[in-house]
Amino acid sequence: MDIYEALVAKLKATTTLTTLVGTRIFPYEVPQGKLLPAVFFMTVSDMKDHFLTEQSDLESPNVQITTYADSKDDAAAVAEVIKTALCGYQGTLSGITTQYIKLTNELPSSYKQAEGPLIFTHDLEFEVWYIKE
Repeated sequence: MDIYEALVAKLKATTTLTTLVGTRIFPYEVPQGKLLPAVFFMTVSDMKDHFLTEQSDLESPNVQITTYADSKDDAAAVAEVIKTALCGYQGTLSGITTQYIKLTNELPSSYKQAEGPLIFTHDLEFEVWYIKE
């Protein structure tokens, strides 16, 4: 299991979140035609640390988690639950030693689909420090 699958597992195990979005937590892309609210995440950057002769086992990707909803309040509510679940987390995620998860950026927004309603989003960017084994 990689860190992204571990984050999905952590979010899917968060009852407060699944009460709001059900199983609509998607790494990499949101399938077309899915009901809202939903959660999507992707890697923004994946910084590597190196010793003189090799790469360190310590990884620190920046992961963006975006909530999608029909209203600004629903997008913000889902974002708050995600922040509570991940901010400051230290421990083991699905067998992966996680040193620290830090919220580094937050941005509410909205966009209009060509043939659809206004969609509200809330972007959360986390720095995830973990040991790659």
